Amino acid sequence: MGRPIVLLIGKNRASAYVYQAIRNLGVTHVIQEDGPSEHRPESIKHWMTHVYVRLTSPVMRLSSRARIQELKRRYPLNDEPIPFHHILRVTSLNDTKTTMWLDRLDPQLIVTHETGPIDRVSSPDSTVRC
Repeated sequence: MGRPIVLLIGKNRASAYVYQAIRNLGVTHVIQEDGPSEHRPESIKHWMTHVYVRLTSPVMRLSSRARIQELKRRYPLNDEPIPFHHILRVTSLNDTKTTMWLDRLDPQLIVTHETGPIDRVSSPDSTVRC
């Protein structure tokens, strides 16, 4: 058996679509960030971006419902939940528990989806952010 593929996710319903789309490629573990991100904006530009995203996210979520339904009709999207035995829950992707799991799993590939800022990742061969 080769090295695993690990999916890092936040609390987002679309993460199930990503997992279901790539699960047969060798995704063995999903590390889910459950807690709030501890990231603090470092400059006024980052702070303004943070506020903009926080304020526009609910509007974008409401306006995207029709598009999501259209995509579900057009493509065979599978929104079954991620099996609980594949999920490793952590408070933050930047804490030592995440680093410990990534060191232990030694993944070939790390795929991130809808996560907060990540300070550092143990060095796999590749990392994909979607």
